[in-house]
Amino acid sequence: MKEITEEVLTRWSESCCHMLHLGTLIGRELPKSKQNARALDLAERVEKRAWALFNELIEHGAKKPAGYQEP
Repeated sequence: MKEITEEVLTRWSESCCHMLHLGTLIGRELPKSKQNARALDLAERVEKRAWALFNELIEHGAKKPAGYQEP
């Protein structure tokens, strides 16, 4: 079995942060309306999954990205 390095875990955690931020931006930019309901729901689901995966990666040895601040 191949070991995953801390560097790779950290890159993956940084990608999760980017996904989290993009989901947040989508949620802020789209007006709350029936027309946008599906897109807003998907953006919220992306945020939740990205956050969960980010935390799992940190638990398994990834470093928090430079400049990261706890919510």
